[in-house]
Amino acid sequence: MPNKLLSCTSLAIALFMVCLAACTNAERQRNDDLFRIACEDLRNSNENLMDVNNQILRGIDKKMDDPELNGYAKVWQPKALIVDKAANHVCSFIDSLKYVLKGKQTSADKLLNTKTKGAELYRKLKGYYRLILSDSALVNNDDYPRSFITAAKRFDSLTEKEFSKRFFTDINVQRAIATLTVIQNDIINMEYVTLYFCFKRSNPAYCRLGSSYRIIASASSTHVWAGEEVVITAGLSYADPKVAKPTISIGGKLAKVDDDGFAMVSIKAPPAFGKHKVLVQIEVTETRTGLKKTMNREVAYYVDSIPTKP
Repeated sequence: MPNKLLSCTSLAIALFMVCLAACTNAERQRNDDLFRIACEDLRNSNENLMDVNNQILRGIDKKMDDPELNGYAKVWQPKALIVDKAANHVCSFIDSLKYVLKGKQTSADKLLNTKTKGAELYRKLKGYYRLILSDSALVNNDDYPRSFITAAKRFDSLTEKEFSKRFFTDINVQRAIATLTVIQNDIINMEYVTLYFCFKRSNPAYCRLGSSYRIIASASSTHVWAGEEVVITAGLSYADPKVAKPTISIGGKLAKVDDDGFAMVSIKAPPAFGKHKVLVQIEVTETRTGLKKTMNREVAYYVDSIPTKP
C-alpha cells in the first residue's frame, strides 16, 4: 500500500507563501509565474488520479458480479461509493471557487477569508475528513495508511479561524487558485487510498485490477529552496508487488523497493532557479504474458529564488 505517497500538502504551500511575503515585487512576480505553472501540473496530476479512482471503482463493480467475491464486495463497495461521492462534492465546490477567482469577479481575500465561501469550504472539508475518521473499519485497520489518518486528524483539529488565517490571509488570486488546487490534490489522494483499500479488502487474494500497470510518482514538495532535500517516491497504482516484481530507478539510479512495491530516493535540489524534472523508470512483469515492460514518468518540482542557506 502506498502509505508513503503523499502529495505536496496544504501546510507546505501555506508555509511557502509566508516565506514569499518577504520577497521583492520582482521576486513575487517570478514566484507567481511558478505558482501558475505548478498549479497546471498539479491540475493534470489530479485528473490522472481521478481516472485511476474511477478504474478502481469499476474494478469493485466487477467483483459484485463474481459469485466468489460478491460477499466481500457488498461490504466494501458502499464505503467506496460514499467516499467517492463526498470527494466529488468537495472538489466540485472548489472548482466553483476557482472559476469565480479566474473570472476576477472578486478578490481572493473577499471570497475566501470571510464568513462566506471560505467558511463553507472549511465545513465541507471538515465533513469529508470526519467521514473518513468516523469509519472504524478504516481507522482501526493497520492496512490503512496511518499518515493519511494523521493528516485527517490534523485538519479536524483546526478551527475555522485557524483555517482561514493559515491558508487564505493576504493572498492574491494566483496563489489562492494554487492553494485550492493543492487542497483538491489532498482530497483526491485520500479518496484514492480509501478506494484502493476497499478494492483490496473486497478480494482477500489481493488480485490486480485491469490489464496494465500504471506509475504513481511524486516529490515530497513541489517548491523547495536551492540545496534543500527532495524525496521522490514511486511505485505502481494497483498491483501485487509479488506478481509485478517491480524494479525502480529514480534519477538514473536503482532504488530499493519495499514490501509494498514502492521506492524512495532523496536528492538535493540544484541551485538553478525554476522547474526541474526527475525521471522515474519502473520495470514490471506483465501478469498475462510474463514479459518485462518498462514505464517512464517524470516528476517535476520547482526551485525558488532564495539562495542556498549556509
